[in-house]
Amino acid sequence: MKKENDKLKITKIKKIARKIRQERDDYLDDLKRATADFINYKNKEGERITSAVNREKEKIILKMISVLDNFERATVEIEKKEEGDDMIAGVLAIKEQIKKVLESEGVVEISAVGEEFNPEYHEAIDVVESEELDSGMVLEELQKGYLLNEKVIRSSRVRVVK
Repeated sequence: MKKENDKLKITKIKKIARKIRQERDDYLDDLKRATADFINYKNKEGERITSAVNREKEKIILKMISVLDNFERATVEIEKKEEGDDMIAGVLAIKEQIKKVLESEGVVEISAVGEEFNPEYHEAIDVVESEELDSGMVLEELQKGYLLNEKVIRSSRVRVVK
């Protein structure tokens, strides 16, 4: 009788042990899924934050480029004035400083004049005839274009040869 009771107890214990192992495996699977979900969430959230930061950075850089445009226009007028003036040198130094800051942030000017027209980088404002350049070449740049980390943030506005 005792042997039968012991066998029943052992059978019961084995059944409980199987059930516990199954629960353990289920919990482990749940933990693995939760961990994978968290890692995916963390990666997507990181990408979302990086994208938002890059969009805001682009907005600020475009504003700085507008300031640089004004310095470029001022430079044209300043160069007509008397050379050696400290104020002129100061304005030119500020313009160069802005250019260096933009370059350090990954901003690059788009080449235009003498280049073949490329709609990815250039926006044709006018089409003119010219004997100097072949058809489809950029004759004049009306507004500089810029890349930010190889992405066009502002196209060059150009005159193209017909």
